Amino acid sequence: MAQKPKVDPHVGRLGYLQALVTEFQETESQDAKQQVLANLANFAYDPSNYQYLRQLQVLDLFLDSLSEENETLVKFAIAGPLLLHLLDWVRLHVCEVDSLSADVLGSENPSKHESFWNLVTVLVLQGRLDEARQMLSKEADANPSCASMCRILGDLMRTMPILSPGNTQTLTELELKWQHWREECERHLQDSTFAASPRLEALCKIMLGDEATLLEHKELLSNWYHFLVTRLLYSNPTVKPIDLHFYAQSSLDMFLGGESSPEPLDNILMAAFEFDIHQVIKECREPRFAAQHSHGGFTAILNPSPRGPDDPILTSRGRHKHGI
Repeated sequence: MAQKPKVDPHVGRLGYLQALVTEFQETESQDAKQQVLANLANFAYDPSNYQYLRQLQVLDLFLDSLSEENETLVKFAIAGPLLLHLLDWVRLHVCEVDSLSADVLGSENPSKHESFWNLVTVLVLQGRLDEARQMLSKEADANPSCASMCRILGDLMRTMPILSPGNTQTLTELELKWQHWREECERHLQDSTFAASPRLEALCKIMLGDEATLLEHKELLSNWYHFLVTRLLYSNPTVKPIDLHFYAQSSLDMFLGGESSPEPLDNILMAAFEFDIHQVIKECREPRFAAQHSHGGFTAILNPSPRGPDDPILTSRGRHKHGI
């Protein structure tokens, strides 16, 4: 029987993750390793953990586990970094939100700024709900007539269930809470709670993962993988790695809408979602991709570790295990 990780859940976020990493490194029990790695993979779904995961070099731990003979460890290792990288990539590609936030907050009356609602919407699309709530509080102060609606929507943002350190709930428990939370969001829509404010109503629909509403904001999503991440964040945050390719392909199809063809980078991402490293490398070598991304950031996604290509761990990880 698998043992529960011997970690005090009350040591704080960084301390909790540090204890998990230490236990993984020191334990001789394969069951304990599996449970710890599963926990770390779950925590990778919560953007608020990213700075700590990087600080503790958890990505290296995931990557090292890919060379394990234990297939369960490999499965959990795959589950952890994929969404982590994808969410980070989205934030890098939509980094103008921070300068936009500075412009809006630096204005004399932020809620009247012409880009105020674009900012709030992008924050929600990126899952930055604490920041979105702060912006809504400014709207409530400036516009008392919508204060009640802002408060209700802010409460929905605050109570959105997420996986986080210090919380020992299982995925099943999280999914149950998630379903109750979704039902509450749906009830407010059915009761026309936000009917007097189309913008707030649209935000609530985004938080329900409504695909039509998401696609109405394509100009703020900017690319299909941002659409994918937002769609997963608000419709299936506990998605299994084996299902990621299905969501990726359907998100690409919906976002392009038959108006354009996939780019070389899209093909590489699809291969990555299928965990087909050979196809990823093959696509990267295609002349069309090489010409567009000779100094691109995609290699940082394939190799997030500061280690060099001749590092023995990378060599054994990539060549011995996968025959590359």
